[in-house]
Amino acid sequence: HVQEIQLLDGKDFEKIKESVFLYGGVQTAIYSALENANANSPYYNSKTYAYCYAGAEKPNHEIMIIGWDDTFPKENFNLEVEDDGAFLCQNSWGEEFGDQGVFYVSYYDVNIGSHGVIYTGIEETDNYDQIYQSDLCGWVDSWDIIRKAFTAPMYTRPGQRKRCRRQDFTLPAKRRLMNCMW
Repeated sequence: HVQEIQLLDGKDFEKIKESVFLYGGVQTAIYSALENANANSPYYNSKTYAYCYAGAEKPNHEIMIIGWDDTFPKENFNLEVEDDGAFLCQNSWGEEFGDQGVFYVSYYDVNIGSHGVIYTGIEETDNYDQIYQSDLCGWVDSWDIIRKAFTAPMYTRPGQRKRCRRQDFTLPAKRRLMNCMW
């Protein structure tokens, strides 16, 4: 069970590398012109498993950064990039995509690392008897202008009228998952 996450803002590649080393990966988003593992895109070199997008489209596909190679040749990308270097990423399309599900994203991709999620607190899956949760849309937006946030989904346990003791929510000002108990 995820108990804590941290959000990274900006392209802090050293923090991303440190987080991959400490926690095993950083979730991030890219713009993908590929619709599936077998699609073609001018931004993806299927021979070198190298991806780089330099346009204005917003991110539309989540991936996991699992490593890096500061010497990955810039010539491996279909686009002309400024210098060598790429993040090693895991895709969600299985082993059909890339090199058994893994591919490289250039440090010069416009979206890579702009927003990162680090899973810093994970517990075993058998430590609770029941879980009550609402995730109707997943993470749909973030607001930097909010100073206070209030949330109160209420659940009752079967056969009891007590409120749940734990509620998790995020506060944009702290950029951390906060746990509250009542």
